[in-house]
Amino acid sequence: MLTQVLLVTIPPLIVALTAYATIKQLLDRQERQERLKLSAARLETTLPLRLQALERLSLFCERISLQNLLLRVAPTGRTAPEFRAAMLMSIQQEYEHNITQQVYVSQGLWQIIKAGRDDLSEMITLAADAGGNGEAVARRLLAMAAERGGDPLQTAQAAIRREAGSLF
Repeated sequence: MLTQVLLVTIPPLIVALTAYATIKQLLDRQERQERLKLSAARLETTLPLRLQALERLSLFCERISLQNLLLRVAPTGRTAPEFRAAMLMSIQQEYEHNITQQVYVSQGLWQIIKAGRDDLSEMITLAADAGGNGEAVARRLLAMAAERGGDPLQTAQAAIRREAGSLF
């Protein structure tokens, strides 16, 4: 009697398990395809925003680089404290104008950019603390940059290029 029950129940059980496995595989495959479609759509939307943010941050670094900052903020006719304040104000304004771009870049890149900005600000403060006029501060800044082997923002620019390259 038990063998008859088993003979009657085992084949439908095998059919049910096979159907379950087949349907599960089909649903899993469909779910993966949907995730891929969503990922592609998300990438299509966010890639241009990320690239634009990287462009703006590159421009930010370029605008506050020592050479460009010295061209934009003329040292002529200013005391060391006035020149320092003008340069730091220019850096701060550029930073505030671009701060929202951090949303679109990695945390590591944002930290590198901030470190470059902070290093430049520190250089400006050190050069201005030695006194003199704006021209003397500018000369000291150029000498400090030469000693360090370049502008502190070169590292940030290189990191921006690396992150942009990783998007492709």
